[in-house]
Amino acid sequence: MTIASLPNLAAVAVQIACVALLAGALIWALRITSAGLSYALWRGVFFVCLVLPWIQTPRTATDGAVLVSETATAVVSGAVSDAPLAVPVDWSWLIVLALAAGSAVRLLWLGIGVCRLRRLRRCGERARDDEHAELQARVGTHAEVRYAAEIRQPVTFGLRRPVVMLPSSLRKHSVATRDAVLTHELVHVRRCDWANLLVEETVRAIMWFHPVMWWLISRVQFAREEVVDATAVAVTGRRREYLRALLAFADDVPLAPAPAFARRRHLFRRIVLLSTEDLMSARRIVLSAVAVGFVVLIGTWSATGAFPLQGEATSLIQAQPGPVEQRATLVTAGDVLPRRVHRDTPLFPPDAVGERTSASVTLRTVVDEAGNVAEVRLAGFAFRMGEFSATMHGGPGAIARFEQFLQNASFRASSGTRVNAATVRPMLEAFIESAAWAVRQSRYDPPSAGALAFNTVVQFATGQDAIVRDMPISDRVTNDGALRVGGNIRSPRKVKDARPIYPLDAREAGVQGVVIVELRIEPDGRVGATRVLRSIPLLDQAALDAVQQWEFEPTRLNGAPVAVVMTVTVQFMAQ
Repeated sequence: MTIASLPNLAAVAVQIACVALLAGALIWALRITSAGLSYALWRGVFFVCLVLPWIQTPRTATDGAVLVSETATAVVSGAVSDAPLAVPVDWSWLIVLALAAGSAVRLLWLGIGVCRLRRLRRCGERARDDEHAELQARVGTHAEVRYAAEIRQPVTFGLRRPVVMLPSSLRKHSVATRDAVLTHELVHVRRCDWANLLVEETVRAIMWFHPVMWWLISRVQFAREEVVDATAVAVTGRRREYLRALLAFADDVPLAPAPAFARRRHLFRRIVLLSTEDLMSARRIVLSAVAVGFVVLIGTWSATGAFPLQGEATSLIQAQPGPVEQRATLVTAGDVLPRRVHRDTPLFPPDAVGERTSASVTLRTVVDEAGNVAEVRLAGFAFRMGEFSATMHGGPGAIARFEQFLQNASFRASSGTRVNAATVRPMLEAFIESAAWAVRQSRYDPPSAGALAFNTVVQFATGQDAIVRDMPISDRVTNDGALRVGGNIRSPRKVKDARPIYPLDAREAGVQGVVIVELRIEPDGRVGATRVLRSIPLLDQAALDAVQQWEFEPTRLNGAPVAVVMTVTVQFMAQ
């Protein structure tokens, strides 16, 4: 059991409850008095509940599936404070451990019970072969019969070598009572009910937390006892003696996991059924079976539709575009974007609310011929939390570095600071999922030229509504949604400068020159991710440390602040 399976486990639990309770209500309403029909119906409902997870196709959560371009790379920069990032407590693990521990305890209890039964084979006194030979021949069985003082209820177990254990106190009763009890147990042997009981108790142990499953298994086992009662009475022909035998053992405690010959909470109904004739006609039996089957079918269809299983989430890293994007026309600079006729506002993830937390998510949006969003995949992102920033954009070797950042316990930023990825990853994924969900809800005018593919940039900032912009696929737009300075996009004005500190070892070695740095300027004017385009090894870090302190006037597009990417030069001259 994993955390990912918890939602599906909850969905299956609700589905089982709906089907079982609906079928149980109908069986009760039909007032079924035929033991055979009642047992068949309850076993059918139990079987349907068992196969529910396998008779439905899980829905793939495409709304939350985010796909990453094959050419993407991850760039992490900035610094974080010395205080460790708080990792929220994941209560899901506690639920998983509690469920697993409960199942383990129940299975252990079941195993101990089976071992106790196996030890009973060596206890007590074995009955003579001729003592019950006539009765066994009448039932059609050949089982070992033993009398033991250690037990208070009759016990039957074993498949290849079935054993019927009878309490020694039974010898004090009349021969008719003794035959009634033994016939009941021999009928269990003939029907191989021990195997059915083990399956049911194993399911009960695994689904120990599900009260409806407990109730359903109890109904199946009770209905089985009704069938065995009817068969035993038919074999012995002594209804009155059989009823006395039931009353004689009603107060004794059964030995788990063996079926109990008589239990007080079931005794009244069993006596009533044995005291009356089966008055259900063949027509009523058929109609009742059809009605219950129809209700179970409708209930299963409704429950699986209302509480569907979810397929495995698509991996965050996907190399190839989907089939619709492969045949779609790319909207590039100069082309007309389709008009959006419906949109939903992406929600700022509650867990990511904090001071100076922002994100920009660029999605490759694919619109089909009807104007519906057919596919959404991640084309880039920029994320900032305090002084830490992470950006994914084009370049070779993308997927390996991106996975290294997301999977490792910590990642070394360009400043040398260790960053706790266990905290960053859930926030980053929450931004991506929120953006992808909102874009999937969008509707557009049906494009006349067939399916179209373009970029959609979703910008998040603390305390502000998310900004959603559709943009053509252009070399002026980076994969993480930033505009590249040039053409109509002017370089922003610097409002805060910081001079680079000339490294002492570089000065003493006479190293000088120009370091060219590409930097991303966030919508609020702060510098986000940076990377060196032209390197002088002894001077690179000094150049990065300087530009990361710069601040600029926000660049605006159609009145909304946007991120831009620009190239700067940092010159070092030895005096």
